[in-house]
Amino acid sequence: ALDPASALTALVPAAPSAESKTTPGVDETLRHDLGSIINKFQQQLRHVVTQSRGDTRLAIPNLEISNPNAAVENQAIVLEIERALENWTAVIAGAVEAEHQKMTKGHRTPLGEIEFWRARNANLSALFEQINAPRVQMMVQVMKLIDNPQLSSFNFHFGELAKLYLEAKDNVKFLTTL
Repeated sequence: ALDPASALTALVPAAPSAESKTTPGVDETLRHDLGSIINKFQQQLRHVVTQSRGDTRLAIPNLEISNPNAAVENQAIVLEIERALENWTAVIAGAVEAEHQKMTKGHRTPLGEIEFWRARNANLSALFEQINAPRVQMMVQVMKLIDNPQLSSFNFHFGELAKLYLEAKDNVKFLTTL
């Protein structure tokens, strides 16, 4: 099975061959330019696919909460959200720790540095977006209303995640302009 980037580039016509009857040197320049453009395009596609899939998925309970104040009264809902919050805290802490460990690995080339920040942004953005989804935020609101003790740990780890994500997002934005 081809990955989406390979499948798409298979649809792009190849550069003119060396045997074609055009000016020598022009074909080589066209071939190089086209190859470079296709390579950049494949990198962007891989980045988008990775970002949309995300490496980390949260187990989000299938609860529809329209009124957090009413949900506080339902003990079954509160217990399910508490279990989810405990799981989310562990997942976030693990993701943050994994990203910190990646930071300490050896020296990188300039292109490797760009790829490092793109990968970090892709990994963290999926998790960050899941937590900021309205459904999850409604569940966090329920935990705030009951003053759940796990919430402080969740907020700490989410704050660490947010810092890493924003740093990665800014670095990707800056480095892609170079």
